[in-house]
Amino acid sequence: MSTTRAGQRSRAALVGAVASIVVLSAAALTFSSPPRAAVGNETGAAGSAVSPLIDMPDPLEIIPMEVPRDGSGAAPTTPPAQPLEPVLEGDPPAPALAAGVLVRGFPSVIPVFAASRITTSTVTASGPIVQGTLDATVSANCAQVEAFYQTELAKGGLASTTLDAAAKADSVSFTRGNDNVTLTLTPLPDGSCRYSVFAVLVTAS
Repeated sequence: MSTTRAGQRSRAALVGAVASIVVLSAAALTFSSPPRAAVGNETGAAGSAVSPLIDMPDPLEIIPMEVPRDGSGAAPTTPPAQPLEPVLEGDPPAPALAAGVLVRGFPSVIPVFAASRITTSTVTASGPIVQGTLDATVSANCAQVEAFYQTELAKGGLASTTLDAAAKADSVSFTRGNDNVTLTLTPLPDGSCRYSVFAVLVTAS
């Protein structure tokens, strides 16, 4: 009888010891476990997600361009182009007409093709404006006549432009400022050339 009671007390003590060990182990695990990490973004009221702020770059600063100004405070302007010097000098000639020869007072800046047979030539003036005309034929072909005037008038700064002319004729305009010379070329059946010159020039006087 005493032996049975002693055994029961021993088993009760063992069960109590095991229970104490289990309780202590659970407590130790509770204190040693790290806090549970928050999942996801921070939340605001009503559990809604709060998006993190994004740093936006500063807008580019527009720097106005400085316009240089003179002492008057006005923006500088392009200086006006200087007028071209007239190709003629001296007083305008008296009006005249000649047949078979070059008229007196014909503008010296207008050359005559060598060996030309002059039909008529004229010169007139109105104030500082001088007009001269020349009709002639030459045994050379029209290409040679045109090349001659292209070279000679270019020396005076007269630039050429091809114009529309009548059938079987070519026309070239030479211009410099207010000065203009028109050359008309007509090939003849024998290969020679008939040409005419019409000039409108301004004198320096």
